[in-house]
Amino acid sequence: MDYNNKDFPILFVSHGSTMMLGEESVVSRDWEEQGRNAERNGVQGVIILGAHWEKTGQNLVHVSIKEPPGMNPISWVAKEKYENYRINCSKDLGTTVGNILTNGGINVVLDDTDDWIHDSLIPLKWMFPKKCPPVTLLSINSKYDAAFHAKIGKLLSHLRSQKILLIGTGGAVHNLYRNYWPQIVIHRNNFAQEVPPDQWALDFRDYFYDAIHTNPCTGKASIREGVLRLMHNPRFRDAHGTDDHYMSACFVAGASKEREVGYLTSEVWELQNMGNSQYIIGSW
Repeated sequence: MDYNNKDFPILFVSHGSTMMLGEESVVSRDWEEQGRNAERNGVQGVIILGAHWEKTGQNLVHVSIKEPPGMNPISWVAKEKYENYRINCSKDLGTTVGNILTNGGINVVLDDTDDWIHDSLIPLKWMFPKKCPPVTLLSINSKYDAAFHAKIGKLLSHLRSQKILLIGTGGAVHNLYRNYWPQIVIHRNNFAQEVPPDQWALDFRDYFYDAIHTNPCTGKASIREGVLRLMHNPRFRDAHGTDDHYMSACFVAGASKEREVGYLTSEVWELQNMGNSQYIIGSW
């Protein structure tokens, strides 16, 4: 593939709880619109780095090539909403990605044994409900090295010019230990907000917005610099009890250009303190 058109944008997806797969919201409508934009612009493939598939090993990434991949059960979502959706996992695309990463010094395993989970299915099904384009999924590395995951994005960034859509799916504010779970477990209402989010959650939501949008706009720092630096912010451990859902942010930051700016496209809160902010870096 060799295209000379404008680079595809990059999407950062806060996938939220499993119920985001089955419940309509301003975010699901945003995902639908991003899918229509991708189709109108002739999307040739999708590369996803998620949060729920991690591998242990030095400098190691697994790339999914299983055709079709299995699907783990998704809690609190009726099976009929997802069990017949066909994920078009592409061995060709996965092999291409694997070769690029290998040439860039990454240890790669092409994996035909993995089962996918809600972090990847949620955006795919909303964006491409009728027909999934060729797609592959990348694991995160369990050392949670921000620069390593940014390097993966950097190595794959040139594929944007070939109409490949890069998606990082994780969370802007995603600390499962500090969510209010009765809203789902008892009431099955993931969007119920009896009280506002705690101040730490609102603070980090704003810091993340500044890293993606405000600072690049003013030239104070690139997206890559801002996103990676946030892992040292005093509020980071409040907003992310574990690092897994932040590695996708590092991935999209690495794939961004030096002076690119990200834009908040939609946002919802779940379980009081889970902030599901959606960003596009670049434009259609």
